[in-house]
Amino acid sequence: MVLGKKFMVAVRTTLRLEVPVAHDGVLMVDRPYVEHLVALTNSMFATNFARIARVTAAIAAFFKQLEDAKMKAEEKARAKELKRQRGLAAQKQQAASCKSRAAEAGSIASEPEQGDSSSSGGGVGGDAAVFDLFDS
Repeated sequence: MVLGKKFMVAVRTTLRLEVPVAHDGVLMVDRPYVEHLVALTNSMFATNFARIARVTAAIAAFFKQLEDAKMKAEEKARAKELKRQRGLAAQKQQAASCKSRAAEAGSIASEPEQGDSSSSGGGVGGDAAVFDLFDS
């Protein structure tokens, strides 16, 4: 779509008036008839200008609809991209959280193995703590 450029539109119409009023410079009709033709012609011009205005409005409305559709599609694409970025950020945050939980769980699991055999369950208790952290 190209906006900001000018387009030329040819409109054909059936409004037409061909009336000979003179021949070789000699007026062939009387003045009241010429005045009637002028009034009729002016009316036809007014009708033509009204038609031109309607065509112009219709073309403008068409281009506005195209522009609105384009803006809507762009907004939809922006929203989709924003949702994708938020999802990626949430995944990264969740991965970081899981890593920190795993690191905490690893330190909890390794504490009883460092020689403190008086803790209940030994290494098994540490493994249970790891599963509890990931299940929550």
